[in-house]
Amino acid sequence: KTGNHNYLKFAQEIIQYTTVSKTAGLFLGVVPILALVMIFAQLLHTLKIASVGYLITALVFMVFAVIFIYTYRYSFKFKEVFEGVKNDVKDEEVSTLAENMSALTNKSALWALGFLYIAGYFVIAGITLVMYPQEWQISNSFFHIFISGSIFVKWLFFVALSFALTGSFLMYLYFYWEGGKSGLSDEFKALVREKTLSVTKKGALLLPLTLLLHLVTLPGSAVTGMVFGLSGAALFIIFAVYHLLYDMIKNGNVTSSARVFMLIVVAVIALAVADQIKITQSTSKHSLQLAAAYDAALKAAGGEGAAAEVSGEAIFKAKCSACHKFDQKVVGPPYKETLPKYEGKINELVKYINAPVKVNPDYPPMPAQGLKPREARAVAEYIMTEYKK
Repeated sequence: KTGNHNYLKFAQEIIQYTTVSKTAGLFLGVVPILALVMIFAQLLHTLKIASVGYLITALVFMVFAVIFIYTYRYSFKFKEVFEGVKNDVKDEEVSTLAENMSALTNKSALWALGFLYIAGYFVIAGITLVMYPQEWQISNSFFHIFISGSIFVKWLFFVALSFALTGSFLMYLYFYWEGGKSGLSDEFKALVREKTLSVTKKGALLLPLTLLLHLVTLPGSAVTGMVFGLSGAALFIIFAVYHLLYDMIKNGNVTSSARVFMLIVVAVIALAVADQIKITQSTSKHSLQLAAAYDAALKAAGGEGAAAEVSGEAIFKAKCSACHKFDQKVVGPPYKETLPKYEGKINELVKYINAPVKVNPDYPPMPAQGLKPREARAVAEYIMTEYKK
């Protein structure tokens, strides 16, 4: 709203907070995507999946977004200069320049938002595809990401989470951090309170629905008890946020702004950990193949450690014996109950050892032991041999 001084002031302060330095856009926008490109390029090596390509596309759009963000930021300064000159010097050319600068401010903001949303969509597409192995083969079609329901739901969830986090952060910054900002007019405070509460509320309201839709569409390979546990904890936190937001809206205050912001941050962390687990589960088989290929290449090259012997018995005693016995229950079930289904299926047992999932509700989930492929195979062969004796 260009005619409202408070709106313009609020917009200018927001862009100043988010671009605290000339390199903030680089480190907050470009560098994280570049890091994802390098990580996924290694993680998905040899896989025919377009995730890395989508992330590179996101990187290009993010660069343009950063350019327009800084154009928006500095257009305010030029606008102030031209407005001041226009008031002092009644010149038509100066007035035209002031109007053009106002137009540049509005257009650069729209272009920045557009590029940010597009970059965000490609980032979400690149990450989400990794969680859905059934879509890997068809993901090479560029148009696939625009018709994929799983990607759209995840992107919508990302947008909702961004709204909730941004609104709560601004509310925290204006009304809680170091006692709140001083020297603000009551009219300006009312505007900030209204807008930050509205943005936080709208984002938070969309979160449960989009999160549940995402969980429902997840493939079995990406689902674990920990994923559901972390997602459930995040939902519980979001409902606690609802209660605090309702109280603030009802009473017309922002006394719980710090608690709302902190709770949303905790929810974001829980959901980020859950996403990491989904990616690890979905790529566990491929990671084992890459590790095995590396070991084979190292052995063929006669590299360091290539000829090292791996003792399944030693690994069992160091890693497994505290929780497992062959004929009696300890922390985990006895092997005589669990190993029969793996007879003749040693590869399945190796896969389970490297990426265990909860099977029997009567026992706690087995934690991953961080074994290398050769070590997992050695201990699998050892316990299977001992079981058959």
